[in-house]
Amino acid sequence: MKKLFTILILLGVTAFGQIEISEGLNMPGAYNGWVNPPSINALGGVQKSGGTLLVITTGTRRYKTTIKVAASGGDITEGTYAWKFSSGPTSNYWQNSWGNVNVSFNSLQNYTKESPNNNSVTVTNGKWYSVNWKDIGYVNTTAIWMETTGEPVTITNVQTEDPSGRWRLSRGANNNQRTSSY
Repeated sequence: MKKLFTILILLGVTAFGQIEISEGLNMPGAYNGWVNPPSINALGGVQKSGGTLLVITTGTRRYKTTIKVAASGGDITEGTYAWKFSSGPTSNYWQNSWGNVNVSFNSLQNYTKESPNNNSVTVTNGKWYSVNWKDIGYVNTTAIWMETTGEPVTITNVQTEDPSGRWRLSRGANNNQRTSSY
């Protein structure tokens, strides 16, 4: 009986080690009056029509979004904002939240589940911010904010061009293919 109980516990940890796909992840905050799910597509997940904070299941399971900051035409404008990661059913979007971080760009940081403290981030017009949140379930986790001066692109192919070991990098940018050799 003890073995059966142990097996059930292990199966439960495996089966429930990630947040519920139907709940997804959101990033409500002061930039939109703490509406949850956020009214801004880049900060809303599957519960927001058009939300782009979506799960990626290849490799390490994570949620990813890109936020454009601009005086006009961006997702948000520059400033310092309080915010949180949240996940929950439609009956309680705030059922789970992660906070207690002052964002330091390009650095993995630890987010505390159910922290009473909000997160804080300072963003600048003319920049793009890619956010990756590691999905290990309803526990403390890590996330990273990466700041760039241009819209991120997808690397579609990396290959060696010749026996000398020179690298050829192909990437898609604004629906155009560009190739660089190194």
